[in-house]
Amino acid sequence: MESKANYTLIGTFVIVFLLAALAFILWLSGNDFDQEFDEYIVSFDAPVRGVQESAEVRFSGIKVGEVTQIRLDPNNANKVLVKIEVLEETPVDIKSYAQLEAQGLTGLNYVQLFVGGKDLPLAKDADTKDLFVIEGRRSQIDSLLDDGGSVVESVQKTLNSIMRTLDDESIRDFQKILSNLEAITTDYRENPLTSSRIEQTLKNIDRAAKDVSVASVSVDQTALDTRLTVNDKFAPLLDSLQGTINEVDQTIIAYRTLAERSTGLVDNTNSVVSDFSAGSLRKIEDATVELKDLLDTLNRVAEELERNPTKFIAGEEREIVELPR
Repeated sequence: MESKANYTLIGTFVIVFLLAALAFILWLSGNDFDQEFDEYIVSFDAPVRGVQESAEVRFSGIKVGEVTQIRLDPNNANKVLVKIEVLEETPVDIKSYAQLEAQGLTGLNYVQLFVGGKDLPLAKDADTKDLFVIEGRRSQIDSLLDDGGSVVESVQKTLNSIMRTLDDESIRDFQKILSNLEAITTDYRENPLTSSRIEQTLKNIDRAAKDVSVASVSVDQTALDTRLTVNDKFAPLLDSLQGTINEVDQTIIAYRTLAERSTGLVDNTNSVVSDFSAGSLRKIEDATVELKDLLDTLNRVAEELERNPTKFIAGEEREIVELPR
């Protein structure tokens, strides 16, 4: 009997210990059986790196849930659907979005939720048949890795441009610049600036300023003389030229008047020619016909006179008819 009682006590002690250990583990993990969760779907348009099931889901840096499932979108193989569950009191609105964030240097990522705006309705209150879909965005590291190829290509192009710019001629020009700088520094080292050199330089500047002032006075005087010369010499010439222009204008007016009169004369001549053409040409034509007939008659008379002048003058001989007796 004693052995059986001892085994029962030992079994009871082991069960109590296991229950206590399980309660301690649950207490350490911070889980509570009476907590409720909301489920959402996060849709990513790019590959998901470093995220696995049971990865943390954070809101404003606070852990509010975890990833429960990762799968491809059956309607679009380029999209990745990540199913998450978060605490019921997490304020996920209809414009909230998720972004992957690096979790230290381990290469793993967690899902960070962000608020979409103020005074927006909550996503869990949206009238949807399926789980509400949250927009997923790439992390900054993923963007950098995806754009790394273009960055390297741009750097390569820049280096090639620099290498093309630094040709032999450019290097020789740069060496000349360095030589000139060395000569200037050598001259300065051999002839440092002293108060006497500075004073002499200021005097030279003052003397140059005075020379410029004298030159400006000379220029002003020359301009005045030029203006007086123009007024004395060219003013009468301009007046004479103005008079000539006026006479030319009058001549042009006279020629215009003469042209107008010539136009009228031409019109009168055209009317006279028209009248002459209308009646006189017919009279001339009739006179020409009569003159032609007269010439024909005179030609016949001349021919007869030449052929038999006596007959033409005396006339034809008359026949004598003897009457019977």
